[in-house]
Amino acid sequence: MMFRQVYSLDVHLFRLINGKWINSFLDYTMALAGDLDFWRIPLIVGAIALLIFGRFRERLFLVLTALALFIGDAGVVQGIRRVVERPRPYQTLENVRFVDLHGVEIRSRIPYTGGHSMPSGHVCNHTAVAYFLLRLYGPWASIVFIWVPFLAYSRVYTGSHYPSDALVSIFIGLSYAWLIFWVVARLWAQFAPRWCPSLYKRYPDLENLWRRKK
Repeated sequence: MMFRQVYSLDVHLFRLINGKWINSFLDYTMALAGDLDFWRIPLIVGAIALLIFGRFRERLFLVLTALALFIGDAGVVQGIRRVVERPRPYQTLENVRFVDLHGVEIRSRIPYTGGHSMPSGHVCNHTAVAYFLLRLYGPWASIVFIWVPFLAYSRVYTGSHYPSDALVSIFIGLSYAWLIFWVVARLWAQFAPRWCPSLYKRYPDLENLWRRKK
């Protein structure tokens, strides 16, 4: 009974976000937020620039992000999807607005081809990145967390996920990002003094790296 009530609330909120609280400006903005093809080149260029011109902190950020994509997205997210097997809204509901940069398409019960709705890879990945920025650059970087709920909302708005998918994904992303950072910090403390002593002398504590000005 409780599961049905939660699901009904989930669908009701989805209908409001996806079908009621809409306009043409939001259609474009929300589609743009989660469009990987649009952002792929800027992200690759940015990553290369950080790798070449960045300092220790920026390169560590790239390492952490790569680990999050490999362990979190390819491992945790895909693993949960295989277990949960939750179809996307447009695979089970009628008249769902599927929004992308090409426009709006009304979809209704598209044949089920696998459960990719829970969790959202977009939300998990962006949450992990926001967490790493916070740990590396300190409290001022908490402003990046404004982006996380915005992106989560966009994934519901565009018809790709239920609200519960987006909400749970934030906690999943935080969980594996915290674990990755914790493990990297411990490995750095254990092996860096022997493998790269000069670098370790400058950056002995990754947990408090954000306190350093450089």
